[in-house]
Amino acid sequence: MENRKKGSKIIVAFFVAILLSLAISTFITSHMWESASIIIALRDMRKQIMLNRAIVLSPIIFFIELHFVVDINTLYTKIFRYRWILGGIVLVFLVINKYNGDSLACYNYIQPNFQTELGKPFIGEERYIRSDEYRVNSPSVLSSGKGENPYGQYTDIARGTKTVNGVYGVSARLGTVAQAPWKLVFLILPLEYAFSFYWYFPIILAFLVTIELFMIISRKNALVSTMGAFLVVSSAFWLWWSFPFIFIAGEASIICTYYLLESKVVWKKILFAIGFSLAFSNFVVNLYPAWQVPLGYLFLVIAIWVIREKWDEIKALNWKQWGIIIISILVSIGLIFSYFFDNIEYIQAIMQTAYPGDRRQSGGFSINKVFYYVQSLFYAYKDVGNASEAGVFFSFFPIPTLVAGYCWIKSKKKDWLVGGLLLISIPMLIYTTVGLPATIANITLLSYSMPERVVDIIGYIQIYFIVILMSRYAKKRKFSIGTASIIAIAVAGSAVFFSKQSYPEYLSGWSLLIMVCIISAGGIVLLSNFKRTISKIFCIGMIIISVITGIYIRPISKGLDTIYEKPVAQQIEKITKKDPDAKWIALDGTGNASFITMCGAKTINFVNFYPNMELWEKLDVNHNYQRIYNRYAHIDIDFVEGVTRFQEVSPDAIRIKLAYSDIEKTEVKYVFSQVPVESNEKIEFSEIYGEDGCWIYEVIYKSQG
Repeated sequence: MENRKKGSKIIVAFFVAILLSLAISTFITSHMWESASIIIALRDMRKQIMLNRAIVLSPIIFFIELHFVVDINTLYTKIFRYRWILGGIVLVFLVINKYNGDSLACYNYIQPNFQTELGKPFIGEERYIRSDEYRVNSPSVLSSGKGENPYGQYTDIARGTKTVNGVYGVSARLGTVAQAPWKLVFLILPLEYAFSFYWYFPIILAFLVTIELFMIISRKNALVSTMGAFLVVSSAFWLWWSFPFIFIAGEASIICTYYLLESKVVWKKILFAIGFSLAFSNFVVNLYPAWQVPLGYLFLVIAIWVIREKWDEIKALNWKQWGIIIISILVSIGLIFSYFFDNIEYIQAIMQTAYPGDRRQSGGFSINKVFYYVQSLFYAYKDVGNASEAGVFFSFFPIPTLVAGYCWIKSKKKDWLVGGLLLISIPMLIYTTVGLPATIANITLLSYSMPERVVDIIGYIQIYFIVILMSRYAKKRKFSIGTASIIAIAVAGSAVFFSKQSYPEYLSGWSLLIMVCIISAGGIVLLSNFKRTISKIFCIGMIIISVITGIYIRPISKGLDTIYEKPVAQQIEKITKKDPDAKWIALDGTGNASFITMCGAKTINFVNFYPNMELWEKLDVNHNYQRIYNRYAHIDIDFVEGVTRFQEVSPDAIRIKLAYSDIEKTEVKYVFSQVPVESNEKIEFSEIYGEDGCWIYEVIYKSQG
C-alpha cells in the first residue's frame, strides 16, 4: 500500500514537472514582463524555443520534486547504483531531441535576416572564444560526409585538395576506432542525430569514467568520488577547453586495468580488456604532447600503484587470463599502428612545421595560472577574454599538495600513490616556476609541452589529492584550526594577488570577498580533521560550486538550422552538386572559409591542419615566406594588386595578400564574399548569387580567353 502511494506521488510529480516547465519556459520565452498585453506576448512567442526549454526543464524539475517524494538517501543510492543506465538514458534523450552544445550560432553574422527560430541556442549563448570548435572541429566533421568519397580516408573538401580525414574529420577506417570511435556514429545515424551523439557522448562518458577512477582511489567513497568527478568534468578548464578526451582515455586505461585484474569472471575480463585496448590506443594517438607528456607521468604513477595493489591477483593469473591480457595489448598496438598508417601523411607533415612541429621550451613562470580558480567560477557570466586559456580546475592549490605531503611524511606506512604523485609534481613545479635546463627538459620530454599547459596538469593532480585527503587520509589531517586558518587565508590571498595581477578589473570587491571566504573555508576543511558531517558539507559545497561554474558555459542548441537553413548555404550545396570538382576561396575572415566548407565547398583556405605546400610554393616560388606558411594555420585571404605576400598573424594564423595575377595558380572557380568583389583587367568575377550581405562569384580568367 505504501509503495502504491509513493508511486502515485511520483506520477503526480512527473506531470507537475511538465506543467511547471511549460509555465517557466512560456514566461521566459514570451518576455511577459516587457509586454503590455499577455495575449500579444503569447501570440508573438517563439513556440519552438518555449517547447524545447520545457523539454529540458521537465526532467530537472522532476528530479527536484523527487526530493520531497522519495527518501533522499534512497534517492541518491539508487541514482548512484544505476548511474551508467541513467547516463545512457540522458544520452538517448539528448540525441532524440537533436540537442548539441556547439557554438555554431556564431555564424549568424552570415545572412542574419534569414535566421530561423532554432538558429540560436534556446538555453545559454554561443561562445565566440571556442573558435577551434565551430571553425575547425565541427566543420571538419560535418564536411566529412560530403564530396565524392564520404567518410573516406581522404577528403578534398578541407583545404580544397587531398587531405587526411581521420584526424579532425570522420574516417570510416580502423584508425578512427583508436582515435575517437564514437565518431563512427555518423555512418549510422542521420546527420543532426549523429552530431548530437558526437557532442554529448564524450561528456557523459567522462563524468562516469572519472567517478569510477575516484571510486578506486577513494576506496569506494561514493560522495567523494562524485565530488571529484564534478571538480574535473564541470570545471572551467574542462568545459572551456572542449572536453580534452585524452584525460579520460588515461583514466579509462587505469580503470580497465584495475578491473581486468580484479574480476573473476572471464566475460568481464574480456570486456575490460577491450576497454583497455580502446582507451590506451586513444591516449597514444591523440597527439598533443603539451598535455600528453605530463599526463603520461600522472597515469604511469597510478598504473604502478594499481599493479602493486593487485600484485597478488597478477601472480594468480592462469595462462588463459594472461592470454586475454596479451591479446588486449596486441589489439591496442594494432589500433595504434592503424591510426598512424591512416594518417601518416598528416603526422609527417605536422612534425616538420614551424608550428607546432618546431616548438620546444624549457619552462618558465606560469604557476600564477593555477590560482585563477578564485575567478574561474564567473567566466560563464562575465567575459574574461580568453576563457579557454584562463580556465583552470577549482583546486585550492597548493593546499592539497602540502597536506598530502605532510600526511605522507607522517604516515608509518607509505602510500605509493601519494608518494608517486608528489614525486612527479616536483619537476612540474620547477618547470612552471623557474624552468628546467634545456637538457633536463629534453630528457624528461617536458620540452614538448609548455609551462602554461603543465600548470593545467598540476591543477588536475590537486583533484586527486583532494579525493585522497577526503577519503584515505580523512583522519590524518591534523593541523590545528588556528594554523589551518592562517594557511588557508594566505592561499586565498595569493589567489587574489595573482588574479589581480593578470585581470585587475575582472572581479569586484564583493566577488573577491565571497571567493576568499569559500577558499578559506574549504582550505581549513582540507587541512584539519573535522567530523564526518563537515566533510559531507564540503563535498556537497564543491559539487554546487562545480555546477555553478559549468552549467552555463555551454549553450544548448537543436539541430543544425543555423548553418543549413540559410539560403546561401543551400545555394553553395546546389553549386557543389552541379560542379563537384570546383575549388573555392572565402574572403573576409577565416570563419567564412569554415562556413562554406560545412556546405561542401572545396575551400583552399579552410584551416590547414597541415600546410598545402604544393599550392603555397606556387605562390611563393622563391620560398621567401616558407617559415610563415609551413604551419597549422587559419588562413585569411585578400585580393591585392602587385605581388603575393604572406603575413604571420599569430602562431596558428596567417594572412595571404593574394595578387590578382596569381589567383589563376590556385585553380579557384568560385569566390564567397560578404562584400562586392570588383573585376579588373586580369580576372572577372561574375556574380551568380547575391542576397543579404553574401555574394558568390564565378571566376573567369581572361588569360583563357
